[in-house]
Amino acid sequence: MPVLNNGQWEAPFWGASKSFITGQDMLGMQNTSIATYATLLPGLTNLTRRIRYYGYYTWMLEQYAKTKGKVSVSEFQRFMRRGELILAFVMAHNHTEELGVVGSLYARNRLQKETDPIDIAAGADSENEDIYWQYSSGAFGQYYQGALSTTGLISSSEKQNRILVCTADYGRKLAEHFESTISEETRIRYLATIDRGKISREELKSFGKEFSVTAIQPHSREWDFYVEMLFGKDFATVHATTGHTTFRVETILLYLEYLDNSKKFETAGSFPRSFLHQLWDKEPFTGYTACKGWHYYALNEFAHYSLETILWACLVELRNQGPVFLPDFIEGFTDKTVTTLNSILAGHDDARQWTFSSFAEDLYNNGFTPSLYTGVINQTGEDKPHEGAVCALQVLAQIYRHDKGRISDLNAYALKYGMHREGDVTELLSWIQKNENLPIPDFFRKLLLQHVLNRHIEVAMRKMRNRNENTLKFILEDNTLKPVDVVEPVWTGPRLDSLHQFLVDLKLVENNTLTALGKEMLKEHLR
Repeated sequence: MPVLNNGQWEAPFWGASKSFITGQDMLGMQNTSIATYATLLPGLTNLTRRIRYYGYYTWMLEQYAKTKGKVSVSEFQRFMRRGELILAFVMAHNHTEELGVVGSLYARNRLQKETDPIDIAAGADSENEDIYWQYSSGAFGQYYQGALSTTGLISSSEKQNRILVCTADYGRKLAEHFESTISEETRIRYLATIDRGKISREELKSFGKEFSVTAIQPHSREWDFYVEMLFGKDFATVHATTGHTTFRVETILLYLEYLDNSKKFETAGSFPRSFLHQLWDKEPFTGYTACKGWHYYALNEFAHYSLETILWACLVELRNQGPVFLPDFIEGFTDKTVTTLNSILAGHDDARQWTFSSFAEDLYNNGFTPSLYTGVINQTGEDKPHEGAVCALQVLAQIYRHDKGRISDLNAYALKYGMHREGDVTELLSWIQKNENLPIPDFFRKLLLQHVLNRHIEVAMRKMRNRNENTLKFILEDNTLKPVDVVEPVWTGPRLDSLHQFLVDLKLVENNTLTALGKEMLKEHLR
């Protein structure tokens, strides 16, 4: 609403300009994918890459409670930030090849130019300028706090909700197991460096073995806890009387099987996409509820990636043309896309005479290969936007033909487990089903207007209303399209990289194959 300040009107107000920002999820379909993988892999995120941080942070919280105990948010944050940065220096000094270590780039840069001892306080305390992490609670607050809360390891203090503590029976147990792997002398010296705010390179070296994020010994109490946490119920401290509670362990076992039988799955593509090829044809996998979840996720990914590709092609074309009357743009873009389709399908009948249904049937009968077309999209440059649009149409045709008999079933599943979001793949497939008998040009015009152009405007307006952000990539004014920016289609990251690194840290996986320990674990849980 408008604001009057000292006699002057301030924005926002009607007619005020609003700068465009890059934004994400231009068609509002990625929320379904995010909700789906969050349900299937609870307790970790795309940013929580090393599982030993779970033990380290619970131990740090216990140390603050025992040695400080002060109800001061600033003191708590200083303690956690300094400890976190010290660990980054330890890893950067002793294990330079390890990734997923928060603050490691900052630490490596400082190690190259700083003398001995290293001023930890200068790099950690938030009142300074050149600090390792801008977020006030460090990577703990920004990355790991949510995951540790979800797993039931930590909760807010009764006296101050911005100060976190270990949960009594669960978090403290992990903190104890982590502590048992480090000698008392080393623990005392580590905590002393936090208080001192300085650390010598000799201390960094001495901390390197016991505090390393990779120092998890198989069958130690700490290792056992992580395995039990990952392979146990999704929410260990919640006593759920209804609902499915084994999405995570089912996903882990499916992933281990995927790695163990890589040749079987290699033609299907990535782990999520393999579920569309119905390769999980033996017990107990066929009974896993998570199987349908990953099937739903893969379908949604193909759908939003395809529509985002068509949007990208439109934006490229619009940038090349400049302002254009909307009906003319739709007609011209459709004609060029169908012409491109005809050239690709040389030897077939004119695509203008096909219905979308017959096109999908013919394409599907030649093989179910949606990943082949998305691979072509990935290699398509801005000089051939209509080839990208054709590939996107082929992907939509293939997934529709493959799953048109499961639309209601998938929709009911997604609603039951809280994965469904407005604009999900089942809504798109239902729309296609209603329009499948349209000739391809008519089908594409309708798809382009309703599910690409209008939907982008709708999603951008929603973001502008909720966040006061303008993410429009074109302007529609007086029924004329005007270019703003070009955005490329993207996939979502379904937490599998983090899961994979967890399994590597636990010595279950090495070089994308199962270790002997990993094979033993898979066999044990499949009994």
